[in-house]
Amino acid sequence: MTAEGIAVIVAGNLTLCQISHHHGPSLPPPPLAGLAAVDLTFAPAEEEFRAAAAAWLETHVPARGSLASLDTAEGFEQHRRWERTMAADRWSVVNWPTRYGGRDAGIVEWLIF
Repeated sequence: MTAEGIAVIVAGNLTLCQISHHHGPSLPPPPLAGLAAVDLTFAPAEEEFRAAAAAWLETHVPARGSLASLDTAEGFEQHRRWERTMAADRWSVVNWPTRYGGRDAGIVEWLIF
C-alpha cells in the first residue's frame, strides 16, 4: 500500500488496484504484518493451456468484421459453423470431461479460455 492509500497487487499480467475512500489528510497505510502474500502466477500446466488456447484462437477466429450479424440467417449459420469448429477441437466446453467432448479443464483453465 502506498502512502496515498492505494494498494496495488501485481501477478503475472494481472494488476489489481484498490483506492482508499478516505478523503481527509493522508494516513499511514494499515500494518500488513501477519498477512500472507498470495501468488497468483499460473502453474506451468496452466501456462501451457493458455499458450495452446491462444495459438488455436489465433489460427481459427474469423477476422474482425468478416461475419454477418447474428440476427440474420447468414450470421446464424456462420455462428453454427464456428460452434462446430470449436467443438471439433474440444474448445467449445473446455470444462466438460473428454468423453463428452471437453478437455477436463479445471476452473483456472476454464477462466483462462
